[in-house]
Amino acid sequence: MITTYTAAPDIDVITSNFPIPGFGVVPINAFVLHGSEPVLVGTGAAVERDEFMTALQSAIDPLDLKWI
Repeated sequence: MITTYTAAPDIDVITSNFPIPGFGVVPINAFVLHGSEPVLVGTGAAVERDEFMTALQSAIDPLDLKWI
């Protein structure tokens, strides 16, 4: 399950986790840094691509990203 939250006025976080049987979970985070040239730091897990893109679109229009 992917969730999003605002960490600071110009920073959105897209977060998920991946279970590792017998060990726990690994957190997976991506950050959208808003500004004159918006940046996406991290692209999430490939197995959650569709859900990640939906979450990303709730934070920013992907066409507005200048850097990944």
